[in-house]
Amino acid sequence: MDCVVLQEQACAKRIMTHPTLQTALQQLIVDDADRQLADSIFSTIDVSKISALLNRYCQEQFGQTIATCSFAYLSVGATFVGQLTDQRERVIKASSSQYDLTALIACCKIQDWLAKQDFPCPAIIRLPQQFGSSSLMVQAFCDPGDRVNPTDPSINTTMARYLA
Repeated sequence: MDCVVLQEQACAKRIMTHPTLQTALQQLIVDDADRQLADSIFSTIDVSKISALLNRYCQEQFGQTIATCSFAYLSVGATFVGQLTDQRERVIKASSSQYDLTALIACCKIQDWLAKQDFPCPAIIRLPQQFGSSSLMVQAFCDPGDRVNPTDPSINTTMARYLA
């Protein structure tokens, strides 16, 4: 698949299929809105520094760095799907340090509990923690599946069954 850039909203971009994390970041941070978002999350717009931060985090957490980046998303937070040098796939999420870390951890614990109950959401691999000027966490990759109409009664029934 070729690299594709999609403008989803005024300040949200998605990049898919990159050889490196740094390439993904270079293609993600291209205009003033992107730079403002990146700076709010990482306290820098320097793609080398952001890449180094994420690789240092993965090295400390998993003993590996990010070999390739198949997905990158920048909005209020940043999301990267990276394949580590040992081929494990990880979803790394970054948030601004202005968010309450206790609240982020609580949300992730609920999400992980739901995943363990077979609710269709990714399991948490690493709870959020302050790392550099960002809050970073890791979750399992979860195939998003097919898009469905959330107003379809059968979808509501299925969701209610999982949440009961």
